[in-house]
Amino acid sequence: MTWSPLEALQIFLVCYLLPLASLTWSLPPIVTNLASNYPTHALLVAFFLPMITYIVTSPNSLLRMAVIPVVATIIISYLQTADSYISNKSFLAMSSGPTTLLLFSSIDYLVLQKLHFTTDKVERTIEAGTQPVVISEKSNVAPPAHRGVIDTTSLKWAWRVIFSYRAIGSPRAVKNMPKWSYSDPNYAPSRPLFLIKRGAAVVGAFLVLDLLNSQPPPDLSHFTAAKSGQFSGFIGQSVEDIIARMITTVIFWFSLRMTIALIYNSWSLLPVALRIDSPEDWPPYFGSVFSSYSIRTFWSVYWQQSLRNMLVGNAAFWTHGILRQKKGTLVARYLNVTFPFLLSGILHTVLDVCGGVPLMEARTLVFFVLQAFGIMVEDSVEAAYFWLFSKKNGEKTEYPKLLFWHKLLKNAGKSRSQLKKLAISWVVDTQQDIRLFLEVVVISHFESWSALNGTLVIDLSHINSVNVSQDKTKATVGGGIRLGALYMALNNYGLSFHGGICPTVGLGGYVGVGGYNMQGRKLGMAVNDVTSLEIVLATGQVATASATENPDLYWAARGGGYYGIITSITINTQVFPRSAMVSIQFPNASTRYEVARKYIDWAPRQVKEFSSQINMYSDNTNLVGWYLGGTEDQLNSILATSGLLNVSGAEVNIQKNCSTLNSRNFWNDYSVVTTCGDDQAAEEIFASYFNVAPQAFAPIQPVFEFNELTVDSSGSQASPWPRVSIIDKNYIIQKDKQWSDETLHGLIDRIGGFSVEEFFWAELTAFNISSDVTTNSSAFAWEKDAYALFRAEVSHGENATQHAYNQAFFDEFDSFLLPRMGTASYAGYTDAAIKSNPYTAYYGSNVCSLVEVKKRYDPLNFFRNPFSIPPTVPEGVTC
Repeated sequence: MTWSPLEALQIFLVCYLLPLASLTWSLPPIVTNLASNYPTHALLVAFFLPMITYIVTSPNSLLRMAVIPVVATIIISYLQTADSYISNKSFLAMSSGPTTLLLFSSIDYLVLQKLHFTTDKVERTIEAGTQPVVISEKSNVAPPAHRGVIDTTSLKWAWRVIFSYRAIGSPRAVKNMPKWSYSDPNYAPSRPLFLIKRGAAVVGAFLVLDLLNSQPPPDLSHFTAAKSGQFSGFIGQSVEDIIARMITTVIFWFSLRMTIALIYNSWSLLPVALRIDSPEDWPPYFGSVFSSYSIRTFWSVYWQQSLRNMLVGNAAFWTHGILRQKKGTLVARYLNVTFPFLLSGILHTVLDVCGGVPLMEARTLVFFVLQAFGIMVEDSVEAAYFWLFSKKNGEKTEYPKLLFWHKLLKNAGKSRSQLKKLAISWVVDTQQDIRLFLEVVVISHFESWSALNGTLVIDLSHINSVNVSQDKTKATVGGGIRLGALYMALNNYGLSFHGGICPTVGLGGYVGVGGYNMQGRKLGMAVNDVTSLEIVLATGQVATASATENPDLYWAARGGGYYGIITSITINTQVFPRSAMVSIQFPNASTRYEVARKYIDWAPRQVKEFSSQINMYSDNTNLVGWYLGGTEDQLNSILATSGLLNVSGAEVNIQKNCSTLNSRNFWNDYSVVTTCGDDQAAEEIFASYFNVAPQAFAPIQPVFEFNELTVDSSGSQASPWPRVSIIDKNYIIQKDKQWSDETLHGLIDRIGGFSVEEFFWAELTAFNISSDVTTNSSAFAWEKDAYALFRAEVSHGENATQHAYNQAFFDEFDSFLLPRMGTASYAGYTDAAIKSNPYTAYYGSNVCSLVEVKKRYDPLNFFRNPFSIPPTVPEGVTC
């Protein structure tokens, strides 16, 4: 989030300086009396005041900021007087922690993020800086109005904001949330099993802690003041001292972890038992111990993450609001590391003091600040390691992937189980006898034709191996692999593949429709780099399709639909050069026509290395572009000819020297990934988007289950994409049927007719593919003729009335556009309600040739869906 200097000053004075000053002032008697005589009431006021404020105030209300000093005063008064009526130091520390944390979370959620509950009963933020948001800048759909009603739903939401520190189940959920099962990230236990396991964990932890507590205290002679220098380390210590310190340290951290887990597990039992919450609301508190292979991953992946959201949010304000550091700089990066640890140190110092440790003897602040310093040292060592062991390969510098000790620790926790090979050919042969037809599910990313009546569904998502050739020019991969997993695997070899940007798209289905992508203007459709396929035919036989074996099947299966089950694909791999990226925001809806006109006249005519897209919404437009191998100057040069920089309100962001991972991160979500940072950071971000796991299509019990493993199971796992219901249309703009001003005006007027609540989105992607690669070697019909691709979608609608309205809009949309631009369409965005002939729309003049291939390899039409090529000439087509 960006704060103006005045806004940052206001927040600093009211939310930080005023509470800090109250430590030295005499607190109002009414507050001290309340805290001293009615501590329970004081705590209730401190917690419920922010709760009510979340609900009743609008996001920009000044009351939100005014609440902070009030809450701070109550909290400070409570901390100053609590020891007079809470004699147990452990209980005192336990109550002081959440109370102090409340101040940080209130500042973050009330003032910095402006968290609120809307009329559609969904949590929203105005802007969120470093925090995840419900509506991203890319979708840019304005949220409904603030709700402002106190009822059961809003109170429950506000309660979770206050007490669900990890924001489970919300858009603010912390990253790297521990899983119930790392082999199956979607697994959660049933309610009875959850209660049994958590109950056993509580009893076990209690017994272990009781056993530890009953042991005699350590020999204090090993811990004298003379031996406790902060940086003395092992210098001057005896072996006995060192062993005693190490054992005590291990026991301390173990008992601390057990205590925290005991409290968390105990709290989880009642709400789950009473069915207030589900087991999914209470995932494990700690990650895998094998994730702690560095200081950074220890705190971000393994250790409990309760403090992360509010500390990171406050730290971002101090870095970017107070110190005015630009995002993406080295200074900002490490300030955003240091401040959370500094704030955590302050919080834990309060706990120590409340627990009876004298302030001058509390070392927690130094300890936590040293963690930030340790991360900086660790990053410096990594950078030096990369520099020392990098290899120059022509113009390209090859860097080692991980420090060797990181490799050792990461791999120590991996279980190496092999997936059983599916007997697909036997299944196909058997199904012929029982007269079902077959639907193959690679990932089911788009149109829901994956569960038609009278079909047997075969889920290929676990046929996802990746084998790179010795010379690294080719890779043979499983037909069910997702693009995200493919990119992750190839990146381990410094390689890539010119595929699309959506990580959950399955390669087998992607090949069948041609595969449009972000490097396509230079390299062509993705199928141009498919050199062979292994396909199970309708007879149950396994055939190889390549330029020399079954060349007609090889031609048809790449862009012409599907003619069997693709179990293996051999692809050419690439090493992409570093690139320049651009995003331009056009926040004014009135400029939509100007932007679209200038873009469509300019973008497809630029150098083939430059691929781009504009996204149009009901109230704004934005552009994203990728100059493959281009420099900042080259990108600026072509942008200068576009006229887009002169559009009123244009906000331009250009990034240079971007690695392939950085470039894909930027395109995938340029509202969040606004810079091309260092390559190591890019890998972490890339994993959070693209490190996808196979998802079971339709688990039926009882049945054997696969482990849903990612390619890099020790790194961040990308969250599964949510299932959404949309109405969708797409049109290929052909070179000889480009949009006239009248067509474009009509299109823009129709887009403007949607309100932002209806989640309208249209994307316009430049094609005009290089003639160097348009050889017609595949069955994708529009490679030579496509000038651009236009796709529009809107939500299906929450009720019949809204659905009917949205469907009628697209019906009229079709009626307007089809006569003006023709029927060409991209099969990757199948339209169940297409108005034109689907066969000629998707496959053009290739339909008759594809029918012949179908007749030869699948004469009984065993593999089919409603718009797949049949073995006979379809209605409306003349051959």
